[in-house]
Amino acid sequence: MKLTPNKFKKIIQEELEKMMLKVETFETRSGGQFGPLGNRDEEELDEEANRTPSGAPSAEARDDHAVLSGGRFPIFDKKSAESAIKLRGHNTTSEERKKIINAAAKYAPEAAKKAREEDKENK
Repeated sequence: MKLTPNKFKKIIQEELEKMMLKVETFETRSGGQFGPLGNRDEEELDEEANRTPSGAPSAEARDDHAVLSGGRFPIFDKKSAESAIKLRGHNTTSEERKKIINAAAKYAPEAAKKAREEDKENK
């Protein structure tokens, strides 16, 4: 793709709009009382940014945190790790299940340990 000055300008504008939206969101949530993040820590706000209002992983989260190709099994917090472990048998090979469990172990080590044991028994 050839990047023309107009396309470059449009990309920069879109990125600036995204950044301004984040700043406005932080200011709105803080209410001016607790600094730029309000009474929430950065990790909690990142978690919200990775989910849609319904609680499902956002498209950006799928792109950034997917363990398998096609945006499958995004793992970025404890809730998503436990969901991935629970659903690991859906259309996956044994190698893919191992990848899912290993990625989920960062956020849910006990659930990953239990899943490894279950996978050994069901071979």
